[in-house]
Amino acid sequence: MRVRSEKRKGNKKRLIVIIIIIIAVILLFPIKFHYKDGGSVEYKSIVYSVFNYHTLEGTRGTTVRLLGFKIFDNTYMLSAEENVSEMY
Repeated sequence: MRVRSEKRKGNKKRLIVIIIIIIAVILLFPIKFHYKDGGSVEYKSIVYSVFNYHTLEGTRGTTVRLLGFKIFDNTYMLSAEENVSEMY
């Protein structure tokens, strides 16, 4: 009788580990979005998002959000001269 109950405990532990791994993959695996604004890209998952700005108007930089809170932001605007010279 003990052998069967130990096998069931082992199977339950294995099932719990597999479920935790599946949940972690779902929460952490990002989806890539391309924007038609000059090359901006967003990597978005349920837990975090990373936005790389590269717009035609001259916005550049990266923003990182974790659980909806902005934890990193280094976005900046190019001057008119820099933006025109970057196009050529």
